[in-house]
Parts: sequence; C-alpha cells; structure tokens
Amino acid sequence: MFYRGVAADLKRLERAAAANEWQVVSELSQRIQAICLQLSEHDGASVAAELRQVACERFAAAYALHRPVIAKLLSHTEDFEL
Repeated sequence: MFYRGVAADLKRLERAAAANEWQVVSELSQRIQAICLQLSEHDGASVAAELRQVACERFAAAYALHRPVIAKLLSHTEDFEL
C-alpha cells in the first residue's frame, strides 16, 4: 500500500514537474513527506520537503541530486507493503 502510493506519487510528481504544474508538485511533495514521516524515513521526508520548495529550472537539478535517496525510500517502503 505505502510502496504503491509513494511510487505512484513520484510518477505523478515527475509528470507535474515536466508540465510546469508547480502547485501539484508542491502538493505531492507534501504528501510524500507525510508518508515518509509515518515510516520514520527522515531522509526521504527531508528530500520531499526540499523538493516542495524548489520550482522550475531548479527542480530538475534538485530531483537528480536526490534520486539516490528516493530510490532508497522506494526500496524501504516496499518492506511495508501489505
């Protein structure tokens, strides 16, 4: 449940960023942050909080920088799958 939710939210976040829908990016980042906090994934929560603050041309660089943390988050959230 958590894994599929986070994975789906990350895909939506990428699409929203590509479409310059920064309000959607902010909302999805906040949602991902909340899920990370529920799972005690503090690194993932920090990344989501940072992505929420970044927009436009800076988003791609920030997302690329934090991609390893995002991949780690996905591998950890998969452990919580029901």
